[in-house]
Amino acid sequence: MAVPWYAHWEVRTDGHNDNGGCFNPTRSGATKTWDDNYTYGPSYMVVIYDGQPGNEPKLTPNGTALNQVRCDGGRAFVQADVGHVIKITGGVNVTPGRYEITSVSSGVATLDANCWTSTSGSEAVARLGGAVAHPSEAILNATSANFVWVKSGTYIFTSTVSRDWNWLSLHIRGYSQSRLDMGTPPVFQAGAASITLLHTTSPYETFSGIWNIKFSGGGYAGVTGLGGQPANQHMMYKCVFEGLSLGYYATSSGFAVACTFINCSTGVRGGRVVCCSAVNCSTVGIEAHFAYCCTAIGCAVGFRSVLYGNGTFINCVARNCTGIGFDGNNSRGGAFINCVAVSCGGHGFRAHSRSHFTYNCIATNCSQYGFYFEPGDSNMHSMLAARLAGYANTSGNYGNISTTWGFTPGLRQIFTESLIDLTQTPFESVPLGDLRLNNGPGGGMLCRGDKETAFGNLYNPDLGLERTFEDPPKIFVLEDD
Repeated sequence: MAVPWYAHWEVRTDGHNDNGGCFNPTRSGATKTWDDNYTYGPSYMVVIYDGQPGNEPKLTPNGTALNQVRCDGGRAFVQADVGHVIKITGGVNVTPGRYEITSVSSGVATLDANCWTSTSGSEAVARLGGAVAHPSEAILNATSANFVWVKSGTYIFTSTVSRDWNWLSLHIRGYSQSRLDMGTPPVFQAGAASITLLHTTSPYETFSGIWNIKFSGGGYAGVTGLGGQPANQHMMYKCVFEGLSLGYYATSSGFAVACTFINCSTGVRGGRVVCCSAVNCSTVGIEAHFAYCCTAIGCAVGFRSVLYGNGTFINCVARNCTGIGFDGNNSRGGAFINCVAVSCGGHGFRAHSRSHFTYNCIATNCSQYGFYFEPGDSNMHSMLAARLAGYANTSGNYGNISTTWGFTPGLRQIFTESLIDLTQTPFESVPLGDLRLNNGPGGGMLCRGDKETAFGNLYNPDLGLERTFEDPPKIFVLEDD
């Protein structure tokens, strides 16, 4: 008795957790597909076996077979039932659980395991087909390589949903009207404080993906979206994390792609973060091993390397953060490349790491230094700061650059080249979020690379955000809401 591999679950707010809930389209003899079955699709239906007036009678054994069921006087099983899961919840001489229908003959269904402990006087209460009512019912009962389709709606979590995700390989995806539409995401919303909506008990390989889901704190304190042990080899795609203590927690091999973190304490901690945005996060927007093409707006700290780990940030923007825009956070190597810090309340960039590489970046209008270089728990002899530009940073454009060659641990030589002090803003319009380089002689013109050299766009590009090879470049617009 087990939910089959490659089963497709359906979750709907109008479902029932005692429904069968899933279907196996790979079962030999199945006449329906993953998107046309009793669990979902034109033939969507629920068959109830409970003996109550107006419903089907209870199920009974078929002779002495412990793995066969029949329904005398009610709806006989049909070929279209093959591959569907029936949930037996009670009765006489039964083992409750979910069973897959592997074949049907003469109105009798054969199951994938024995459901009867005895065929003498036995009867069962069960439901065939239909969606389950809550994501936890599917996630906690799913087996490896299952799909969990969640229809738009709000699903309240009153306690942590925790399981071992090791080798689980789930694909959980929200939809609006059809399973692949990536429409209005369903909401996984906390109904209690200090819970984790989806909790992983193992840090090992999960190989799972979660697409188009909104994780909400629901106004409760201390709520985590996906956490516990950090997710490993896990893909979050087009998810929203809002009002959480921690949105997403991952190892260096976890991915968050095209996700949004809004009004969290920490949006994301760990992993590889691509094309994501963090807005008004009170501690840090994006703390990652790697981030590319991301934005952090109005956060306390925009971007932060993983402590004692690493952190490489490429083509990212920190804007109107109340503290540091980009923080090296005593990491073990890392880089800020083609990044921009604008109007941050602390340093624009704090290189705070062994062997750190700060290259091709711009910092303007920050309340402390544009670029500040600080040792972690070791020296910075191998630090590099090159092709950087600063403008109107209150404490100065560059702070704590040491030229000491001594053996003393701590600050030592920082290798620098092409540090530019701008005399005007280099951007077209910061208030409008237009961070294209302007043509000001003391601004954007000083940040332009040499396009006349061979492969100039690749090897000697403009400072700041990586742009297309088109002329003029496309507008890069940041929205504050």
